[in-house]
Amino acid sequence: MLLPDRCTVRRRDIPNPAPSMPLTLNTALPAGLEDTPHFMPDATYGTVRATGADDLERADIRIVMTNSFHLMMRPGISAVRSLGGVKAFLGWNKVVATDSGGFQAYSLIRQNPRYGRVTAHGLTFVPENDSKELLLTPEKVILNQLRLGSDILFCLDDCTHPDEAASEHQVSVERTISWGPDCKAAFKQHVDQPGER
Repeated sequence: MLLPDRCTVRRRDIPNPAPSMPLTLNTALPAGLEDTPHFMPDATYGTVRATGADDLERADIRIVMTNSFHLMMRPGISAVRSLGGVKAFLGWNKVVATDSGGFQAYSLIRQNPRYGRVTAHGLTFVPENDSKELLLTPEKVILNQLRLGSDILFCLDDCTHPDEAASEHQVSVERTISWGPDCKAAFKQHVDQPGER
């Protein structure tokens, strides 16, 4: 997970926590202050199904999760940007997190290899009813998320099915870890030089 430099993260100490209690953090983001863990409704395609932003506000939701891959495919990053970014597209003024699109490697490619392949360089997709390949690299997924205007960005990850062999999980973990520094470098480069997005 990548956060802008203009935010702070502090571990929140809880007296006598239960052994199973997840790590709790207090994150100061420009769009709002978030404690974790925190429920994030899924707004994969830029909307929480059957729920408007006003409903989310009434339910005290402070963060939603969108998927940069799906927004890239439809309506497109440029279209979302032309509307003022992902928050304007959602009609949402609070925190937005965007997934990198790595789960699509699992849900599309691993279940049907004709949709693409996973390599050390990234994920190559062949969208349905399209002949052109789409390459998602660590650098590209970070740039896409920054162009969308996300508050919290996720590194490119290679997901596997729980039933895969241990050796396949090992390769997947190693690949994901190897992509981390490239994601971080791309994030730093584009945050330091925002005019180049």
